[in-house]
Amino acid sequence: MSSRYSRVLLYPHPWVIALGLIILPGLWLWGVELAQAESNANPGDILIVEVNADPASAGGFVEPGDEFFELYNNSGATINLTGWTVNDNGSTTMTLPNINLEAGKLLVVAHANINFALYGCTGANTPLSYLPSTWFNGNLANTNDRLILRDNLATVIDGLSYGTDTSVLNPAAPAVFDNSGVSLQRRTYNTAFVDTDTNADWTGSTGAGTPCDVSPTAVTLQSFSTQPTTWPLLLLVVVALLVGGTAVIKRKTDNR
Repeated sequence: MSSRYSRVLLYPHPWVIALGLIILPGLWLWGVELAQAESNANPGDILIVEVNADPASAGGFVEPGDEFFELYNNSGATINLTGWTVNDNGSTTMTLPNINLEAGKLLVVAHANINFALYGCTGANTPLSYLPSTWFNGNLANTNDRLILRDNLATVIDGLSYGTDTSVLNPAAPAVFDNSGVSLQRRTYNTAFVDTDTNADWTGSTGAGTPCDVSPTAVTLQSFSTQPTTWPLLLLVVVALLVGGTAVIKRKTDNR
């Protein structure tokens, strides 16, 4: 009498499925918390470097649809912005998503309806950007407003106030918004960024401000990606559960 195995069936045991439903969500949440913990930075590591609160209506721009501001990584390392917030002097709190901002790179944060083509941003010159679903109380004020950037632990990393708002800078940065499209920029914008936490850091742009003039020397556009911290671990756990808990049924057929 001889025997052979005619078929081998592999399937996850019910306890593997149950354990996976418990472990995997926990690992995912742990990964989100870890990404947020890694996003901590020191004041001045991320700078607000340009604000355009009053795009020129004569050029076809509209408010608030073409408003924007720019963030620059002034540190020597990649910083994750998960859970970071930006506030103006209204009630709106903008929460940044899972973005890795590399050292020496810019991130354009703009109204969801911004017309990059109208700004002249085309092809390789089109900025990679974050377009939040909610803007600041409808728009950024032209004569008195502020922007305050906080990390995920609510530590103030950078901020400015302009016009008659002296809550961050006193005296405040100049109110340059006059419907000409001029933006408020840090001095020596696009090659280096002065940061003394005073109004002397700020001046009006030469000509109309634009979110797509970020290519010379020290500054390049930021390509951001999601934080992949726990995906390799999640994959390893899935494979281990499947291999370790797989039930093998061998149906034996006797040949007489």
